[in-house]
Amino acid sequence: MNKSKLFLILAFLFMVSCTNPSKPRININTDPAWFLTDKEQKTAQMIYTITLAHTTSDPKQYYRIPAILLTKKNTIIAVFDNRKTSNDDIGFANSDLIEPTVRRSTDGGKTWSDNIRVGEEPTSKVNSHGDSVLFETKNGNLVILTASGGAFKWETEKKSRIAVSISKDDGLTWSDWKEVQGDIFTSGKLQQNGYVKGFAGSGRGTTLSDGTLVCALLVTSENGTGKKGVATYYSKDGGNTWQVGGLTQYPENAYDEPKVIAEIVSGEHKGKLLLSARPNTKGKDRYWAVANGVDDNWTEVKYGVGLTDGRANAEGIRYTLQSEGHSKDRLLFINCNSATERTQLTLHMSEDEGETWTIKKVIQPDISCYSSIYALPDGTIMTFAEEPSDAGGKDNYDLVFRRFNLAWFTDESEVYSDTW
Repeated sequence: MNKSKLFLILAFLFMVSCTNPSKPRININTDPAWFLTDKEQKTAQMIYTITLAHTTSDPKQYYRIPAILLTKKNTIIAVFDNRKTSNDDIGFANSDLIEPTVRRSTDGGKTWSDNIRVGEEPTSKVNSHGDSVLFETKNGNLVILTASGGAFKWETEKKSRIAVSISKDDGLTWSDWKEVQGDIFTSGKLQQNGYVKGFAGSGRGTTLSDGTLVCALLVTSENGTGKKGVATYYSKDGGNTWQVGGLTQYPENAYDEPKVIAEIVSGEHKGKLLLSARPNTKGKDRYWAVANGVDDNWTEVKYGVGLTDGRANAEGIRYTLQSEGHSKDRLLFINCNSATERTQLTLHMSEDEGETWTIKKVIQPDISCYSSIYALPDGTIMTFAEEPSDAGGKDNYDLVFRRFNLAWFTDESEVYSDTW
């Protein structure tokens, strides 16, 4: 065989090895050992089910409001409210001291750090913080944005406050709280439209492709019934300063906590932001809306028809992108998929940018409530959710971390790979 033919054969073999969808997913030189290999992806695996915060009625100790993400250093960050002797929300008269708390895992969720308090320790109901929104900036800093003061209820203080704490060391330590809302509820767009109080929908915040941190505020009139709407709230400097963007009144004031899901990458609304919000009344589907960027008002779209909700905060995330070599653009969404109660914690997948959610699986059929979700680089999915607690009673939950693969979610009808 001459040298030119040998070169062509070797070149062809090299090209096949680079494009073969069955090649090992793991790069042993750069990826952590806990990423699943292609072989491990082929069988259904609920890898971990771990309670990270256990609510007790005697002594009284309550935990609520989960948020979760993976940092650029492959550390899992779980955030939740540590509520002392009452499970009431920030701003309620019967609430107690509340402090956002972090737990970290550096081995894919197998083991976890002790609790890490975010910001300075609260000394009163007014300087407590809760309902965290968790972000990662493009430079790797972590940002937690919370409600404080009178929050949405205004029973502890007649003012809605918003504060931020930032970690520059992968969640090990956090800065003292800094108020960032300025006068957004006493002047400007919100006040001019009759909205004088509000707070951000808790959970994982969205970082746009240009690095903008974005979440959504539930805003309302002083009595909480006259007007209810959604306002975009965003930061272009890594969480140091924030501003109000688009603003929309809910149809018939019929919806509650909103959440920015993702940037739409294909279809009729390509380039727009996708938002969802929980209904206020039993039996209603969730509210879906799109906006042309952070400063545009939200426009309702008839997405997710039939995706009923038990009136609990929920969350969605980007799963795969064709632009990154996958076969389809896909989104994931988790909610209490019950028409009547906060039960049936269910994971959904959309292959048409949120218009329909045709693939689903119940994760927890019993009582459940707020939930957060994140997709890991190896295609495994992690959820952090309010699930049943031995404490019983209204709104008493344990906070449960789960990590599983696509084969578990789809009952092995789909297997994750780089090109799936």
